[in-house]
Amino acid sequence: MNQKSGKIVLTLFFLAAIPACIYPIYDSIAIIKNINDGAQKLEFDTGSFYLFFMSLMITIKIVEWLSLKNKDGFAAQHAGVILLSNFITVAILAPALSFGMVWHLETSGYVKCADPSSISRVSRGESYIFKFKNCETLTEVE
Repeated sequence: MNQKSGKIVLTLFFLAAIPACIYPIYDSIAIIKNINDGAQKLEFDTGSFYLFFMSLMITIKIVEWLSLKNKDGFAAQHAGVILLSNFITVAILAPALSFGMVWHLETSGYVKCADPSSISRVSRGESYIFKFKNCETLTEVE
């Protein structure tokens, strides 16, 4: 692959990373809004926070752009540390946010029920249906 094709592919990954990083935030806000509205049933996939790993593509593109502007700058000299810091931050935050959202749902009175329709997996994690007070026809998960 020549250099121009590589830049195009990297830019396409960068553009795909933006909505992938926005989705978990949007999903969390929607769930919290539904909790406040008193929804009886909520669907939540704990793996959606792992989409934050796409932020690495955004970091790569920003470091590349900053390095091209100033070859002796901080980003150029510390690119590896910046990327590793981003990776470690996401590796800690993704499961922590997932557990935090499940905890928030459970303390709000929702019961974790298995999602019988989750056969194929798109992202890492468990897909749950949270019902207010009890699972009724669904299987309760411990």
